[in-house]
Amino acid sequence: MKKSLVSAVVFSSIILTACGKSEATQTVDYYKNHDVERKEMIEKCRNEMGAKAAVSDNCINATKAKTALETSASRNTYTELEVLKPSDLSDLGK
Repeated sequence: MKKSLVSAVVFSSIILTACGKSEATQTVDYYKNHDVERKEMIEKCRNEMGAKAAVSDNCINATKAKTALETSASRNTYTELEVLKPSDLSDLGK
C-alpha cells in the first residue's frame, strides 16, 4: 500500500511539473547579445528557482554567456610593459 501511494505521489508530481507554464529557451548567443535579459535571468535563477536552476536551460545558457563574455573581456585587456635598458639592470644588485 505504501509503495503504491509513494508511486502515485511521484507520478502526480511529474505530471504537474510537466503541465506547468514553460518559458521559451534562449540560446547562449541570445544572452550574449542581450545584457538586460541575461542579468535578469541570472538574478531569477539565484533568487526564485533554487534547486531547479541547475536543470533550467535558460539558467545554464545565461550563465555560459556571462562566463564567455567575462573570459573574452579578460583576454582583451592587457597592461603595457615597461622596457628596461641594460643600465636599469645594473642597479638591481645593489
